[in-house]
Amino acid sequence: TITFAQSSSEVLVLSAIVKDKVIPNAKIIFQKNGEASITKYTNTEGKVSIPEQYRNDSDVILIIKKDGYSPLITKCLCGGLTYAISPTMQELDGMRIVLSWGSSPKDIDSHLSYLGGYVCYHKKEASQANLDVDDTDSYGPETITITKIEQGKKYVYAVHNYSDKELINNSNLSNVSRAKVFIYIGNTLIKTYTMPKGKNGNIWIPFLIDEMGNIVNVGD
Repeated sequence: TITFAQSSSEVLVLSAIVKDKVIPNAKIIFQKNGEASITKYTNTEGKVSIPEQYRNDSDVILIIKKDGYSPLITKCLCGGLTYAISPTMQELDGMRIVLSWGSSPKDIDSHLSYLGGYVCYHKKEASQANLDVDDTDSYGPETITITKIEQGKKYVYAVHNYSDKELINNSNLSNVSRAKVFIYIGNTLIKTYTMPKGKNGNIWIPFLIDEMGNIVNVGD
């Protein structure tokens, strides 16, 4: 396993579906209303330094672009985080769910439960879905790809703080992890969820997919 030293002044870009694969020469755009955008490119280690004036600015938008991958757009603060970009999906009735977080807790897991299938770190393949990447040493990504969403089935996606699994009322998932979930269909990022602050518990259910294929916000 490769361990990536993360600096609070850098962003690391990885592949969402190939474990520890860095993405060099990705275009990184730092954008803020009323100001000229700043464009940089990741180096051979997949890293880029954040412009100094934006390192503690929560109003900055980060845009990551790379040929063959879906663009990723997210709000910062982004220093010390890893972002995983998703190769363009050909299956428009499928979905890719990418979880990223900070340095702590070290091990956060993705779970997908539906009629006839369950995907997680100890069961990486199920009917029409699989866990592409399982990460146990901070940052992520943890990536689940649904190759085909089947009508009439409800899919529930959950994030579990495995590092603190014995501590039911622990707040590290909420207050420390900086966890984000990105949902892709085709070549488009369609939803982003950020773990809300001030919640106790080691499980977060940001959304589900209902029997008609609609994404329903849950947030618990």
